[in-house]
Amino acid sequence: MQTEDLSRHLLDLETRFWNSTRDKNADAAMSLTDDHCIVTGSQGIAQIDKKVALNAADASTWVKKNGNWVCALHTESLAADPAKH
Repeated sequence: MQTEDLSRHLLDLETRFWNSTRDKNADAAMSLTDDHCIVTGSQGIAQIDKKVALNAADASTWVKKNGNWVCALHTESLAADPAKH
C-alpha cells in the first residue's frame, strides 16, 4: 500500500473509531479494536459503552493483525488552557 493510501486508510479507521464511540456503537468500536485495546484519558481508563462528552485531542495507534487494521491504543487529553488549571 502506498504511503498516501495508507494515510487515508488509517485516517478513515480513526474517524470510524471516533464516530463509533461518539455514537455509543459498541459493535462498531469492537470490530475496530484489538483484543487488548487500551483507552486512556483524563478520566483514566474508560469503557467504550460509557458516555464521554468532552473537548479533547485524541490519538490512536493502529496495528495490522491478520490482514486487518485494529486499534491497539487510544488516548485523549482535554483541550483546555493549562494556565487555567
